Amino acid sequence: MTPFLNVLDVLLGLFGIPGNMLLIVAILFSRDGSLKAYSLILFYSAFFDLIEVIAEVMGMTRMMANFPYLVYIFEGFCTHVNTFTCKLAMQIELHFMFISMLLIAVSFWYRNTVLSGRYPSWLNVQLVICAVLTPMLSSTVSYFQIIDSV
Repeated sequence: MTPFLNVLDVLLGLFGIPGNMLLIVAILFSRDGSLKAYSLILFYSAFFDLIEVIAEVMGMTRMMANFPYLVYIFEGFCTHVNTFTCKLAMQIELHFMFISMLLIAVSFWYRNTVLSGRYPSWLNVQLVICAVLTPMLSSTVSYFQIIDSV
């Protein structure tokens, strides 16, 4: 099962990294003013997904249940550096996965608002994104201040 999962991780990296980079470049060079507010959501989604994919390829984390504990096995490139790098890659992946889900919720809010006939401005979208992502900042900062053993 592990070789199959490693192949999936590599395929994720081969398609995810260039795909998200291409989306970021397309958003940065688009000149359509009517999509400016929604392209902000797309930009943040592509940016966080890009970092998430890189962290996944770095860690290639496998979880194994060994009652009453969960054991994490790292098989990625981070094993060539040190254990802290593997732990950091896993934590970044988990944080950014949750951020991606929150950005999907913001995207649904935007589309629902547009369907109701109101068009949120770029500033309103930016404020909603900041309001949604600010609570994640506190958990990220607390993680980096309290580093326990792996």
